[in-house]
Formats: sequence, structure tokens, C-alpha cells
Amino acid sequence: MSMLSRSSQSVRRTLPAPAAFAAAIASFAAFFMAAGAPTPLLIVEQRQWGFSSASLTLAFGIYAIGLLLALLTVGGLSDYVGRRPVLIGALVLETVAFMVMLAATGIEAVVVARLIQGIATGAATSAFSSAVFELAPPRARAIAASVVSAAPAGGLGLGALVAGALARWSARPDAIMWGGLAIVTVLGAVAMSASPETIAPRRGALDSLRPTISLPADVRAPFRRAAPTLVAAWMMAALYMGLVPTILGAAFGIRSTFVDGATAFLEPAAAAAATLLSARFAPRTLLRAAAVTTSLGAVVFLAGLAAGALWLLDVAGLVGGVGFGASMAAAIRSTIPGTPAQRRAGVFAAIYTVSYLAFGVPTIVSGRLAGVFGLMPVVVVLASVIAVLAAAGLAVTSRAGEPGAARTPRRGRRAPTPQ
Repeated sequence: MSMLSRSSQSVRRTLPAPAAFAAAIASFAAFFMAAGAPTPLLIVEQRQWGFSSASLTLAFGIYAIGLLLALLTVGGLSDYVGRRPVLIGALVLETVAFMVMLAATGIEAVVVARLIQGIATGAATSAFSSAVFELAPPRARAIAASVVSAAPAGGLGLGALVAGALARWSARPDAIMWGGLAIVTVLGAVAMSASPETIAPRRGALDSLRPTISLPADVRAPFRRAAPTLVAAWMMAALYMGLVPTILGAAFGIRSTFVDGATAFLEPAAAAAATLLSARFAPRTLLRAAAVTTSLGAVVFLAGLAAGALWLLDVAGLVGGVGFGASMAAAIRSTIPGTPAQRRAGVFAAIYTVSYLAFGVPTIVSGRLAGVFGLMPVVVVLASVIAVLAAAGLAVTSRAGEPGAARTPRRGRRAPTPQ
């Protein structure tokens, strides 16, 4: 073995598991913070470059399309080659996206950067989710599940809030935002290269690249029960992250990027808080609460539009955000703890594929339809669909049994131990 090889192995083993756990959480959150940052920044760029609202929603939604493509192809790859190679590659690709953002002088470059960003995030999402769960101390698995559930929403909200503040009080918000995040991803790549591998490589990597969604048989039923509410909750998140800044300008005459970012922040911030507080509740209870609050949030949103009351939109974001967080927590806790480590990334990929279909497609379609029918009629229809879909999710959950993987064992039998 060469000195370079020995040195490389020594570096890779220098980061203790608790430090690797913390680094994985920080890097994971950075991906979603970067995903939320364009919410106010795209409004600034629209004013500078003069592109259409349809182009704006395309730049926002193309991220989800790239993410879905990555999830469907490399979403389960880390189950075969190990977590670390996928994470390092995704962090490097994310850094490339930030560099394209920094060099952009028109919306076309931003669309390309957002596509790259989506691909990087899709490659990282299931691998990071699995790595965080596996690097957590055994007694902190429930905390790890809550962190994995909260990171997407918390990162989206924080990214929108910080970017909105920078756009309001900084001359170069894009340089600060993307430059700062590039530093984080570079440091994250270094940290991941020095982190312990949590899964042994195995054969089948090439076959795993075929676009499929595969779920172990025992998690299919809880996944199906969670899906309607999960879709409605992510559609509500898309409404706030992708369309609310445009709505604030069109319906309320607001032109403040900070208000744009702060309003968009409320929904995912409430989701992150709800997720972190969800550990004491059973998945079925969380799923019911998610359905009720998502539907109620959409109704309050419609009332705010009808009354011209911005404060009702804020309330709707907080209420709907609870549903966003609770639905993610329920979906993850009802499927992941009982899934073997070798299948875990694939299950996370399935959860995020459904979630980001609901996040990206309505945003792009709404942007296109707004050019034909007008923004407000399209927004009213979208919010109404969210309310109805969440209500349907409540009906499905109420008819079904407990969707959690961990059921109360019969007397004389031991409960299965999570893998």
C-alpha cells in the first residue's frame, strides 16, 4: 500500500461519529437552505432582468424536476456504493451550481443552475437522510428521524428569510448568499471525506440506476396511507415558496423582498418546529393532525385572499406549516425505523419523489396557467385542490389502522428491533 493510500485512509478516519453526525446535519440543511434562497432572490432578478412570471416559476420549479430525475436514478445508489461517495459527489455538484448562480447575467443561466442544484439535492437527499440516521447514537434514533424530517422545511424557510434580508439590506445579496453556501458545501465535502462509512458496498449499483421506486413489502401500506396528506402538504409548501412573493405584489401591492422572504419563511418554519415536537406522538395521530391543519391552512389562505388580509396569509402559513412538518414526520417514522439499512435510501427516495412531484409540478403548471387565466384564479384553484386533497387524506387515515411500522407487540412476542 502506498504512502498516499495510507494517508488517505488515515484522514478518512479522523472524524469521530458525533462530529460526523453534526457535519452531516449541517450539510443536509445547507442543501435545502439553498433551495429556499431563490424565493426572494428571483423577484430581485426579475426586476433587474425583466423576465416573465412564467420564467420565474420555471426557474423555481425546474429545481424539483432535476431533483426528481436524480431521485429516480441515483436515489438508492448509496445503498450499493456507500453513503460517502454519493455525498461527496453531490456536495461538489452543488458547489458548481452556486458558481453558475454567481456568474449568471440572465434567467437562462439561473434555470441551468437550478437544474444542477436539483440534481445535486436529489442525489444527496436519500443518502444524507440515511447517513444522519445511521451516524446517530442508538439512543438518538428518534431525534435523528425528527432532524431528517425537519431539515428540508427548516432549510427552505431559513434560506428564504436570510435571502430576503440580504436582498433588502445588501447591494449584492446573490454574492453573499451563494458564496457563503459554497463555503459550507466545500467544508461539508471535506467533512464527509473524513467521516466513517456507515454501510458496506455491495453489488447491484448499475441496476439501481434504472428509474424505479421500490419499497419493502411491509412499508407499502403505511406509505400509501401517508401519500395523499404528504402531497397536499408539499403543495402548500410550493404555494408559499414559489408563488407567495408574486401574490404579495399582485394582490397586496407589496414590493419588499424582506416581506417576501419573511412571509415565505413562516410556513416551513412552522413545519420544522412541528417536526421537532412530533416525537411524542404516534404516526397515525401526526397524519391526522397533518391532514386537518393542511386543509385548514388552505381554507384560511383563501379567506385571506378574499378579504385582502395579509395577516390571514401569515396565519394560513403557520397552520399549514404544522401540517407540512407533521406529514413528513409521520411518513418517515412509519416507514424508516423498520427498514433494513440496505433498503433505507430507496425508501427515502420514494418519500422525496412523491414530495417533490407535489412541490415542483404545481408551481410550473400554475405559472403557465397564470399567463392564460390570470394569477389569482389559478391560485384559488390550487389552494382549493390542496384543501380537498388534505381532507381526502384525513378520510384515508381515519379508515386505516395505525400507519406506524412499530406496533404494539402481542403478549409473549418481542417487538422488532429497528435495523
